Amino acid sequence: MIKKNNILITGGAGFIGFNLYLKLFEKNNIYILDFKKKIIKKPFKKNTKFIFGDISKKSIFENLIKKKICFDYIYHLAAETSTFISEQNPALCYKTNLIGTLNLFEYCKKTKPKNLIFSSSMTVYGKDSRKCSEKSSPQPMSHYGLTKLSGEKILLKLKNYGINVKIFRLFNAYGIFQDYNNAHQGMLSIYLSQIHRSSMVNVTGSLNRSRDFIYIEDIVNAFTYRKILNNKKNNIFNLGTGKEVKVLTLLKLLFKLTNKKYKVKIGMKHSGDVKNSCANTTLIRKTGWKNKFSLEEGIKKVINDIKVFDNNNRSFK
Repeated sequence: MIKKNNILITGGAGFIGFNLYLKLFEKNNIYILDFKKKIIKKPFKKNTKFIFGDISKKSIFENLIKKKICFDYIYHLAAETSTFISEQNPALCYKTNLIGTLNLFEYCKKTKPKNLIFSSSMTVYGKDSRKCSEKSSPQPMSHYGLTKLSGEKILLKLKNYGINVKIFRLFNAYGIFQDYNNAHQGMLSIYLSQIHRSSMVNVTGSLNRSRDFIYIEDIVNAFTYRKILNNKKNNIFNLGTGKEVKVLTLLKLLFKLTNKKYKVKIGMKHSGDVKNSCANTTLIRKTGWKNKFSLEEGIKKVINDIKVFDNNNRSFK
């Protein structure tokens, strides 16, 4: 019998974490670390192990050490993920994204998991990421971007303890199992839920801004792709499609695919908003990884998921 890996997913009840869980569950022993109020709202399968709590509390990890619970893989996804909220409440952002990551760092030093995978962000690059390779000098302009860059630097030090560290700088993630009631996280899902519910979109910022939208299944496939995880040369990878889409182009496509009349209201942008972003995917594609979902294919899947969310009153309180 093949031995199953012990895998910890911090933030495992979140959008990316839950999709990753669904990919890994059958062949591994999965531990989910997240808030109980989030975990109970997701359809986790039997035999999943749960760690209820806040990663900014050191006791979470101290209890794991006391119980001698160790992991082969740790996916660190727990974070305050909204740039808007992070600008409004920097203390919350630093508490979760920095203190939480430091707590995990100390735990990893003591228990030495074989692999640590960290979900970072294109916001580390700053105002315009369109030509940035992984070797470019980061210039974050938001609290969120600063905490993600700091998290990278903290976790890369785990290499000194023999731990394989991989960091993915995510561009605009979207897909099924998002929180469609969250008006501050995920541009595409925010717009699509507004169209579905009110036939109108409130846009904060210019329609000429651009983004690189990557579907969740492509992200999960990268997170679990052996040729990336076993790569000895590189620790950091941009993760996007490499295709730049203007906000205006996105909105027209969303209204078309939902068969709704184009109706948009423009508001003020917030201080941490990035103007343009598009992944330089040269490095990750050298591993053999490819994104499989077109923007239109992904949007259609999200449209169906929003209907399920609303019809079943699927909630993520």
